[in-house]
Amino acid sequence: MNLESVAESLLSQFPNAQQATLQKQEKMLERFGTYVFSGFAVMVGLGALSLIIGVIFAMVVSGRDPVKGILLALFLTFASLALSYVLLNEVLKEKRKKLKATTATALSPAPETGKLLETGSFEPIPSIVEDTTNLLPLESRTRKL
Repeated sequence: MNLESVAESLLSQFPNAQQATLQKQEKMLERFGTYVFSGFAVMVGLGALSLIIGVIFAMVVSGRDPVKGILLALFLTFASLALSYVLLNEVLKEKRKKLKATTATALSPAPETGKLLETGSFEPIPSIVEDTTNLLPLESRTRKL
């Protein structure tokens, strides 16, 4: 039997004290990074929003050049949305990669399993109902006179 992979799997599920503290610290650092980048994203979003509002007030409301002001505001809006799409897409890719890595390590196939099987002749197990039709009483379909 391949018990080494079972032992590795058990150790990954029930780590010792040092590994548990390390995993806890990694989770806390990841959570901290999420909060920091979320705050940064909020600040960038507010900056983009203030730029858009500034362009609208400077060009559109004042009447100096409303068409160019609207176009510039739309450009800034869609540039911010495109940037946020790219960032969110990368975050999802990292999460998928991390999920695949954890499932791949958890379910690693044992290479010796195929070697343990013998290649012999195969005979199917006889069925319980096999040859039972001969035991049924046979009725005669002809009339007896």
